[in-house]
Amino acid sequence: MSYNIYVALLFGLCVCQSVCLCLTGCKDEPMGLVLKKLFETPYFRITVVPDAETVELCGALKVCLFLCLVKRKN
Repeated sequence: MSYNIYVALLFGLCVCQSVCLCLTGCKDEPMGLVLKKLFETPYFRITVVPDAETVELCGALKVCLFLCLVKRKN
């Protein structure tokens, strides 16, 4: 069954206090570019890639790594 719903993922990384880099995973490239225009600023840079599953996996791994580091620190 197909619902024809467009899904986009936005995961980011704060590199320093002045710049955030984000990846948007969207299989529909025109929609990804619209999202880039909506969210991108000089301090919040977005790259659009067509592989939404990989973006989601990398975002989940980043959260897991963060949680492990926080637990280890305490």
